[in-house]
Amino acid sequence: MNRRPLIGTLAIVVLSACEPPQAPVAPAVPEAALALGGQPSGKIGADVLLALQRGENPAIMVALDVTTTPAGRDLAQLRRAVASAQDDALRGFSDAELHVKRRFNAVPALAGIARSRAALQRLAANPRVLRIDIDGGGTGSLANSVPVTNADHRHDRGNRGDGVVVAILDTGIDTDHPDLADALVH
Repeated sequence: MNRRPLIGTLAIVVLSACEPPQAPVAPAVPEAALALGGQPSGKIGADVLLALQRGENPAIMVALDVTTTPAGRDLAQLRRAVASAQDDALRGFSDAELHVKRRFNAVPALAGIARSRAALQRLAANPRVLRIDIDGGGTGSLANSVPVTNADHRHDRGNRGDGVVVAILDTGIDTDHPDLADALVH
């Protein structure tokens, strides 16, 4: 079965149910972050720098460049590429400088605790590191998502989703994530 027309149709349905997206507004970089060497175009998020300035050891998420991402679905090759990027990024760091909380198996990222500004700057200087931001965790609910997606505007017009089909196109999951590993069937 040719799935292209089906995916195109589902994408049109999803897009037609949403308001046009607003252009994102670049967040202001606090002066305190600039004083610590943070730049709006830099790899280190301003919130990370502000946390260090306050004397905190912030929980961070480090996005890594895996330029050799395998074509197709070779999970073993992807895992090797991710592990290589993580090893490259962490080479030369002690736990006293950068405490690693989580190395993902198939996601080009890692989570940790930043211990110093100098360690963050060394980490950011690594070409495999794309971005360092606060690891804020995640929560979600309709109270958060409805205003963000402008669904409240549709609700005001009486459209509550009856007869609407929504497609979720996902790039995959970390099959070894502790929340999922024991629950996967195939």
